[in-house]
Parts: sequence; structure tokens; C-alpha cells
Amino acid sequence: MEKYYRNSIIEIDLDTLLNNVNEVKDKCSADKFLYAVIKGDAYGHGIKQMAQVVVDSRADGIAVATLDEAFIVRKYHPNVKILCLGIIRNEDVELAMQRNITLTIAQSDSVKYLASLNLTSKLKVHLKVNTGMNRIGFKEIAELEDVITQLQNNENVEIEGIFTHFATGEDYDKEDYLMMQLNRFKEVVQTLAYNFKQIHCTNSSSLLKFHHLIDFTNTNRVGITLYGALQDKIQDNYQIKAAFVLKSKIAQVQVYPKGYKVGYSNRYTTLNDNEIIATIPLGYADGFSRLHTNSKVKCNNQYGTIVGSICMDQLMIRFENPVNIGDEIILLSDDKEIDIYQRCHEAQTITHAIFTRFGNRIPKAYYKNNQLIEIDNALMKK
Repeated sequence: MEKYYRNSIIEIDLDTLLNNVNEVKDKCSADKFLYAVIKGDAYGHGIKQMAQVVVDSRADGIAVATLDEAFIVRKYHPNVKILCLGIIRNEDVELAMQRNITLTIAQSDSVKYLASLNLTSKLKVHLKVNTGMNRIGFKEIAELEDVITQLQNNENVEIEGIFTHFATGEDYDKEDYLMMQLNRFKEVVQTLAYNFKQIHCTNSSSLLKFHHLIDFTNTNRVGITLYGALQDKIQDNYQIKAAFVLKSKIAQVQVYPKGYKVGYSNRYTTLNDNEIIATIPLGYADGFSRLHTNSKVKCNNQYGTIVGSICMDQLMIRFENPVNIGDEIILLSDDKEIDIYQRCHEAQTITHAIFTRFGNRIPKAYYKNNQLIEIDNALMKK
């Protein structure tokens, strides 16, 4: 098992992730193909490990954002269905074909290139429709009709699927915009009258809320809720939990009188005599934002408060009751005072951004059946 040399670590429960995937499959996509989205290093949970979870689950395929991610998954899983959701470079198409990666086609330049390419085996593609996200994709039905005509000229290009992406799935005050996108996508699919094997539009929130209403699709996609971190109350209706815990250990404890300055720029001054300040080896270079200053962490049965400026490699915590070197500090867990939603509130961001900030300086420890099965120390692999 890999070693690590610093007392900060992320713990991930693989059983929880597996349960989350199966819960979504069984309750929201039992009669439809389900892509589990594991882009962004599986939203910070580890793409290699999450790919195995998906393969072990009742989900049907894996979706990623980039070809690099697709190749990582293919390295370990030669047979799993992989859909790359992002635009790739023309010069990489044949390599994707060789590794059986399904590609997204979203612009006319890609269409012209594919139509003229002398492929040696089948390349499956999905057409991306821009119904209102206004990021990538084809907007007009006439344009899509032309795309289909051009691609059909290459007998080794199979137009397998068509999809769109919602912009306001988690916004209850903007559900009319989601319905506009949904209706537009339905219009596109019905007007094209093409026999797509896979038709999909859901993201996590729309899948959990509206899966029973979307009757013209045969495929679903789900991302952030697989990690127990959808910022939508609808997730409470399902047996879905967070699997991610961020921990460290106290490296030093000091006691100061009232009026002492702590940290860069003297941003904190001790409030009382005999004030306990503990330091842990974790900082913003590890992905723990400076915006979490003044927030809580947990040590044994008490909460401490982060004080001063969070440093690149360390941060300081004020405690009311004594703590000791080596005591465990929990910075992110399912505890409501320090959970992913609280961290989002502090940093004014989304759960996806919190998870994906944690870089390769923090090793990940993976647990199954309450047993440690792997430590992934990415930094030491460089």
C-alpha cells in the first residue's frame, strides 16, 4: 500500500458511492441506459476508483469530459461504454476510434472533418444540441439535418445519440427555462425523426425531479448526486450520502495571552488570556480556500474556529478546550457544521468546485466494508 508523509488525507467510502449509483439507477433510470459522469477526477473522488465503482454498479456506462479522462478509464476497463462529452481535436479522432470512445460532435468543423475521414472501423458519435445553455452545440434543426446528411456519407461513422444540457436544473425559480429547453429538445428530436439509439438530456437535479415526466428519451446522465452533494432539496428524497471526508492532525499547540497577533498580516488577535491555537499541515495549496477563514472544524467532541489567514501549507485553529499534538481534525464531512454545503456557503461557490479544488498534495484513502483497501498518493507518482 502506498505511503504518505504528511498528516492530511481525504477518506472516501466506496460502498457509499456504489450505493448512490445504484439508488439513482434503480429509482430514476431503471428502464433507461444510465451514464455515470466521472469527469474532473470523478468530482475530486478519483477517476480510477470511481470507474471501478461504476463498473461494479448497475449503471450502464461512463461519461467524461476529455479524451485524457476517457483513456484513463479505458486503460482499466476495456469493455465499458465511454462517452466523451467535450469537443476533442480533429487529429485525435482516429485514436479515439481505436480505443472505442464515443465522441461528441458539436460544431460544423468537426462534421466536415469526420465526413471526409478514411476510418478503418466504426466511430460512434453523439450530436450535442444547444437548447439554451449557450456553451457548445448545434442550435438550428436545419443545421442538424445537414450534419446528419454529411455524417451518413461516411459509412464508418455511426450517429448513435443526441443530447442537450440544462442550464437551470437546480434553480427552482427558473424551472420555466428548464422546461423551455426540454420542450425545445423534444421538438428537435421529433422533427429530425432519426432513429437515435441514445437520447439524453438529464443532469442530476432534473433526473431526480423529472425523470418520470421525460418520456421521449431512452438514456440518462447523472453527475454530482452520485457523490452525495447535489445542492437541491430533492436529493433528500433518496438514500444518497456523501462519501468524502477531509482530515488532518494537529502539528503544534501553543497558548497565547490576550492581544497576540496570529498569522500573515496580523489578521487575527487573540481575544483572551491562555488562548489555545493549534496548527495543522493543510492550506490553500491543498485546495482549502482562504475563504474558509473563521469557519469551524471538529476535533474530538468540540469545534474549533479557523483564525488568521489560511496559509499555503498550514492553517491555525482557536480552541476553547485543550487539544494535543496528533489529535485528529475533521475539516469536511457529513456533519452539518462542516459539510460540503456549509463549505460552499463560506466560499460562495458550488459543491463541484469545492471537491475538485483538492489537488495531488493530499493523498486519498479508500475504504470498502469499513476496511482501508488503497491509498492513492498522486504527488509521489510524479
